[in-house]
Amino acid sequence: MLWGKYLWTFIGLLWKKTAFVSWVDLVYSISIGCISFNSIESFLLFRFLQAFGGCVAAVAVLAMVRDFFPVNEGARIISLLILILGVSPLLAPTAGSFIIASGSWRLIFILLAVIVIAILPVIIFFLPEGHPPDKAVSLKPKPIFKNFKRILSEPLFYVYALAGSFSYFFKCSQMIAYDFKL
Repeated sequence: MLWGKYLWTFIGLLWKKTAFVSWVDLVYSISIGCISFNSIESFLLFRFLQAFGGCVAAVAVLAMVRDFFPVNEGARIISLLILILGVSPLLAPTAGSFIIASGSWRLIFILLAVIVIAILPVIIFFLPEGHPPDKAVSLKPKPIFKNFKRILSEPLFYVYALAGSFSYFFKCSQMIAYDFKL
């Protein structure tokens, strides 16, 4: 998931609208692959690729907020989006259970393919092109590592990183404990 976010961030910096259309194509193709697999290994490969393609959502949301909203309104929009993204792992299993109960498990992937295809014309015809890439942001390795070194030397970074890590740890451990009924 980490590398997927980095890759999609890089693609999004260069070609935002193209990155979204590529994402739609990728998720559609992989959803069809999940329906028509011929071995468990190929199914697991398609699911891995689907997770990799799903990373674009986290990158796209932040890019669109930055491009389409003023700075003073951006924090409010991001907090609302994080709230929605935080609730989605709780609601997704329930929705998936209803879908499976009304049909086959393959129906989940069919629905995903249909939803993604429905999003495609919205992206192509209604999503405006965002701001051009920021020329002050270098995508060369040396400045990127220099900025990482600067961030890692900042003590406040560790406070926020640990707080975020513990937040995800407790959320994931709660879901795992629920699955194993501990």
